[in-house]
Amino acid sequence: EDVEVAGGETTTTTNGTAARDNKYKELHERNAPRIFHVMLELGGLYIKLGQVLSVTALPIPDQYRDLFRTLQSSVPGHAEFEAVVKPTLEQELGKPLEEIFENVEEIPCGAASIGQAHKAILRETGEEVIIKVQYPDARWQVPADIQCVGDFMQL
Repeated sequence: EDVEVAGGETTTTTNGTAARDNKYKELHERNAPRIFHVMLELGGLYIKLGQVLSVTALPIPDQYRDLFRTLQSSVPGHAEFEAVVKPTLEQELGKPLEEIFENVEEIPCGAASIGQAHKAILRETGEEVIIKVQYPDARWQVPADIQCVGDFMQL
């Protein structure tokens, strides 16, 4: 609650500060998930930005920091296995996956800002391996994102 004191000055009382803090908390709780999901949709550099913001010394509200912290270890994989991952791997390896691997798990065991990882078993040795696959768009998306951020910083 704002109170006017002698001389025309306005002083905010504890109740006014608490009300303002509650409004900010509501605002952050409503918008943090929205921003988080936009970062996931944009991928690449924006996921990396979320990862950095989760550990920075900057005063990031907890609602954002807590969500962004999940990007440190559990970025959801988004590439469809049959439509994207398998053709990408076969193009890079120059052979059908069945000739190299006994099995490749379709569900990623991990994902990051520019790719994801899949568990597999080598056909020849039976050795368990992890295959890292860069998202096809990462080749152009990362430089484009960096250019956009650079352009924005010049505004």
